[in-house]
Formats: sequence, C-alpha cells, structure tokens
Amino acid sequence: MIPQDYLNTWNNSEKNNPTRLIRAIQIHNKTGEWPSKSKKAIDPSQSNLVIELTAPREFLYARVDKWTEKIWNPLLSEVENLKKIGYENTEPMNGIIYKTAKQFLNGEISEDKALELIKFDLHGYIRRQQTWFKKYKHSVKIDISESSFDMLLFARVKSYING
Repeated sequence: MIPQDYLNTWNNSEKNNPTRLIRAIQIHNKTGEWPSKSKKAIDPSQSNLVIELTAPREFLYARVDKWTEKIWNPLLSEVENLKKIGYENTEPMNGIIYKTAKQFLNGEISEDKALELIKFDLHGYIRRQQTWFKKYKHSVKIDISESSFDMLLFARVKSYING
C-alpha cells in the first residue's frame, strides 16, 4: 500500500517500525498525501525560546536512581496488569524500563540486577539528551540543581512573553 519510492527515503529501522508505517498510512488516508519525514530544526535566528533544563550529571543520576527505587513496586504491578490483559509483547512494553521489569517478573534476572539495569539505561538516556541539546547553541540553560531554578525559569519565560 505504501509506494516503494516513498519507502526508499526511509532507513531500515523506520521501515521495520509498525507504528511509523501505520501512522504514515493514517495520514495518507486522511490527507491524500504521504507525510514528509523531514524534521525542521529550530532556527535560533527566529524568535524561538529553547530552554534546556540542566544539572551536573551526578545530580541527575542521583535523582533518577532515587526515582527508580520509588517507582519499582508500582511499576511491577503495572507490568503484571498489562501482561494479564495481553500487552506483554507490544512495542511500548519493550521500552526503557518496562523491558527490564518484564525480565524480572519472568524470573530471568534478579531484583538487584533489574534495578541496576534500569538505572544504567536511564543514565544513558540522560547522556543522549545532553548530546541532543548541544546543537542548540542559543538555548537558555537553567540548572535544576539550584534551589531557585523555578523562579529563574518563570522569570525567563515571562521576559520572553513580554518581549
């Protein structure tokens, strides 16, 4: 159903992603056009405000580790319920923390190993986000480890809105 010349513009991971394929078909059925996959980068010369919430890595790692410990038991309950209603083999259940919770519940890894893997995966996600933001040279960086970061954020947004 999707034209081959359109698919030729996709890489292999996009071609093998059922969610992307279904979404492209939905857009085509609604608009009659195949969606463009090009994403426009933010042009800093335009009047865009890009805010990067940042902090030292150690701070972010400590926060995500604490969060992981806090959500562990509710996560297990959620994964068990999702498995019961037939969602075990869906793409979202292979996400960054769900896949590891499934491994633990299936007896493939210990609880300590599961928590360690989730923290490791989330640390990697933090690093990838930091790398992604490097392309925004004109972003406003606000350090969330500072006690008054919320006031700094509010002031910056207010100043942007008011011109």
